[in-house]
Amino acid sequence: MKKMYAFVFIMFIIGQTMFSQNQNNIKNIVDEYFKSKISFAKGNFTESDFKNFIVTDVVPSLNPNIQHVYVQQQYDDIPIQFATYKLTVENNQDVIWEINQFVPDASSRASIIRGNPISVEDAIRKVIQSHNLKSPLLSKSSQKSKGVFEFSNTGMSSEPIQVDQVYMLHNDELVLTWRVNVYQEDGQHWWNENVDASSGKIIHTEDWVISCNFGDASHETHGHGSVLETKTVPTVEMAPTAALAPDSYNVFPIPVESPNHGNRAIVNDPANTSASPFGWHDTNGRTGAEFTITRGNNVWAQDDSNGNNGTGFAPDGGGGLDFNFPLNFNQQPSSYRSAAITNLFYWNNIMHDIWYQYGFDEASGNFQENNYGNGGRGSDSVSADAQDGSGTNNANFGTPPDGSNPRMQMFLWTNPTRDGDFDNVVIAHEYGHGISTRLVGGPSRNALGGSEQMGEGWSDWFGLMITLKPGDNGRTGRGVGTYVTGQPTTGRGIRPTQYSTDRRINDTDYADVNSLRRPHGVGYGFATILWDMTWALIDQEGFDSDFYNGTGGNNIAMALVIEGLKNTANNPGYVAGRDGILRADQDLYGGRYECLIWGAFAARGVGQGANENNNGGTNGQNDQTVSFVNPCDGGGGNQAPTVSFAQPTNNQVFDVSTTLSVTVNATDSDGSIANVRLFLNGNLVRQENFVPYEWGGANQSDTSLQNLRAGTYSLRAVATDNDGATSENTITVIVRSASASHIAVGKPATQSSLGFGGVPSRAVDGNTNGNYRDSSVTHTNREVGWWRVDLQAVYNISSINVYNRTDCCTNRISGASVYVGLVNSTNPTDYVRIGDLNDIARNAFPNIGRRARYIMVRRNNSNFLSLAEVEVQGTLAQGNSSVATVYADCNFNGQSATFGVGTYNFQDFIARFPNDQLSSIRVPSGLKATIYQHSLRGRTLELTGDNSCLTNESFNDLASSIKIEASSNLDDSFTGTDKEVDPEALFTLYPNPTSDVFEIFVSTTSTENMTATIYDILGSKKAQVQLIPGVNSISTKNFLLGSGIYLIKIKSQGEEPVLKKLVIQ
Repeated sequence: MKKMYAFVFIMFIIGQTMFSQNQNNIKNIVDEYFKSKISFAKGNFTESDFKNFIVTDVVPSLNPNIQHVYVQQQYDDIPIQFATYKLTVENNQDVIWEINQFVPDASSRASIIRGNPISVEDAIRKVIQSHNLKSPLLSKSSQKSKGVFEFSNTGMSSEPIQVDQVYMLHNDELVLTWRVNVYQEDGQHWWNENVDASSGKIIHTEDWVISCNFGDASHETHGHGSVLETKTVPTVEMAPTAALAPDSYNVFPIPVESPNHGNRAIVNDPANTSASPFGWHDTNGRTGAEFTITRGNNVWAQDDSNGNNGTGFAPDGGGGLDFNFPLNFNQQPSSYRSAAITNLFYWNNIMHDIWYQYGFDEASGNFQENNYGNGGRGSDSVSADAQDGSGTNNANFGTPPDGSNPRMQMFLWTNPTRDGDFDNVVIAHEYGHGISTRLVGGPSRNALGGSEQMGEGWSDWFGLMITLKPGDNGRTGRGVGTYVTGQPTTGRGIRPTQYSTDRRINDTDYADVNSLRRPHGVGYGFATILWDMTWALIDQEGFDSDFYNGTGGNNIAMALVIEGLKNTANNPGYVAGRDGILRADQDLYGGRYECLIWGAFAARGVGQGANENNNGGTNGQNDQTVSFVNPCDGGGGNQAPTVSFAQPTNNQVFDVSTTLSVTVNATDSDGSIANVRLFLNGNLVRQENFVPYEWGGANQSDTSLQNLRAGTYSLRAVATDNDGATSENTITVIVRSASASHIAVGKPATQSSLGFGGVPSRAVDGNTNGNYRDSSVTHTNREVGWWRVDLQAVYNISSINVYNRTDCCTNRISGASVYVGLVNSTNPTDYVRIGDLNDIARNAFPNIGRRARYIMVRRNNSNFLSLAEVEVQGTLAQGNSSVATVYADCNFNGQSATFGVGTYNFQDFIARFPNDQLSSIRVPSGLKATIYQHSLRGRTLELTGDNSCLTNESFNDLASSIKIEASSNLDDSFTGTDKEVDPEALFTLYPNPTSDVFEIFVSTTSTENMTATIYDILGSKKAQVQLIPGVNSISTKNFLLGSGIYLIKIKSQGEEPVLKKLVIQ
């Protein structure tokens, strides 16, 4: 998906069509391959082993030229369980990779049944008795095909009991068995067991329900019934009552991990058009929802507090699909059941839509009722049970083969009372079990067994990945399940350690598998490696917060893992998982990340020569061979280590008296790092012997890095490996004087487009480094582009320095100009032009002498625009303060939020502060605050100073929106001269001409009774709108305005009208 797969979605659709057209050829391809390519003598195989087979699944790849083909070995036309051959077919003709798990010389291993075989019914009874289940009714049976039976209405389960005849390798003998599939009534187990057809003994047991057993010994599934105890917790939220847009969900949205990690918010129309083309409430493949409850094509989320797996309550969003329900964690869970089910519905759909982009689609066995003609079997959306009463302190997911509905059960938790439906990592973890089960070995069979299988690890990784946020780093520990287990966000969660690339936090490697619990601990070890690999990719390719279409290292990791699962052997171990990802890299990226992948696995003991001894599921978790050998290291004697600075970056600028935080990355391809030494201007700061290699920051002992004076400093890192070889890296940092304070650092920035992964904030991150690969440069598409920063207050601007990109393309700054202004606009006529930019490293604009809140760089022609840093110096304008502060309690206490100059409607307000919670407010001199009972309407209260308790104004806990404005007009210059404002300049139309939407930008804060009336050329009134300060967007189509010339009369109380001409094309 990075670079060479930017076209992947379009090509994937093409590949789906090719898949449908060519799958009839697959059987012939396999047949010919077995005839011409297999060496029958190898591994004691006989020719007959490759003559009796069926193709069970043909699964597409993200690479449209590749198909994954899964072949089932048979003996006497009866399947041999786990005996499969996986082939990667390229261009519908060439086999380029294989996993051979056929049973050699099957004919000589097949056992002979002596006497009469036990009946199907007796085999079922053997399984029932082994688990002390109530006796089923076995009168209604049907034979689906040869050796396949189904018993419905058994009285013990909502699912039919299914039985089929298979051979199974047991004690080196192929034993004919009845494979019995029984789903318990409480949903806690979904047994799939092999009963010896001759002896009646159960020789193999699987459970399709994976219970995650979160937490310690006190956090185990137990008993039935409801959790009624409640405890007061800090978070109390009530849903707003305003009407929502269609398809709206009040949830803890991606990437928020839990109520402890972020706030609830309303998400509008979140369905992805490629994964859910008819929305989340469709099942018939036509426009319009079939359900207004939390049910649709991908999931049916409902209450199961009685634990019967039946049809339960599901909240109804009405015709507008508005799922906005109250949530108060101080009440009993039953009071917020609708909010919990909505959150569960949302996250199941999010998992479906996101992983669809990476290859978990219909033909690969995903969970959908209607597959919309895209392959696969369908009729298998997730049954998601909220507040399930069949247990507590746990969660589980049961995954049958493609075409049958999986079930997710989310339980309540005790001590403290927590609802698992709000721990989004746990929801993603459970859903992840379904993904890995469907993809390993193909969707038509469950082949994820064995004592070293890594299902728990893949699931942990799924949850971690979709809760990644900008600013995260691999060294910071991440726990899984901290919310449900009552831990702080910094807790270790349910695993032996947090997940971290810092070996001081998580030092687990392949050798530790012997002592880890199976399967949870074993999976934790594998997830540790996946986490290392992910962060190595992010460090190399960057992070992209677009989970659907991004091109960052995290997106690449997501593609590799999904494709890797399709390349993973049955009943896998760590080595099979590693090899699947390495093959995925070849198929998707041409092997670009091979050495990075080897590095991550080798560092944790799964290097070249590692052996799991586990394919086939017959061996234990203590028989692995550990290897730290990285085949990419090569030979020829000792290799010198590599060393680089993670922070700061070269030429980064800091304010005077700063304390530097230094982090160095050091690796050794054929050994280990003995130590890293840091030098400041040639003087040793300290030697660090263990990762992470960090200096300064909170470490008070590194005094030479504290309170630096203005000047230029050299930082040099020297790494020494275990053989004494050294490497070094040197960078320069700049500390500027107090008079050169950069007032734009960290302020909100926007730009016209995000070309080449552009990030607007990079131009105000305080880093003047002009190398794009160091994540210090922002970039737009080729256009008449712009970049702008909001200083969030009016400043006296003294100087601006614009730093250019330096690694290439320096001309992309030419043809742009620098502007300063007071109004929130991107129209250059609303600004004062300071000067033009040239293709030099730094463009300096001293002695500006203007008041401004907004700084804009805008192209004067169509081209790319790239900026390394826009450095702004100035002082806060007299009488102006940046923000008003609101508080949830009287006397300026409780939860607080700040609001700068601007208008904040209901949605904007609740994004920062709870609705109907405002009790006191601080309004600094120079600002006026107007609070509204509703969304910019209803009863109002104006304040030009502090108010310690709004009870006195009968406005306590009533505010739903707010407007902050300057209490007096500020001129845009501070040179001592007055300037009369032209009324025409207060209003701007943009774009003009327009084909539909245009904006009336109002740069005055006095808009009482201000209207804009639109007339045609003959003077006929066509429309009238009320204006507010700032941007007013108007659609000509909403007022049925055709092409032509129109006049707009803008009128406010007590002022002369202003006329503007508008051209509609």
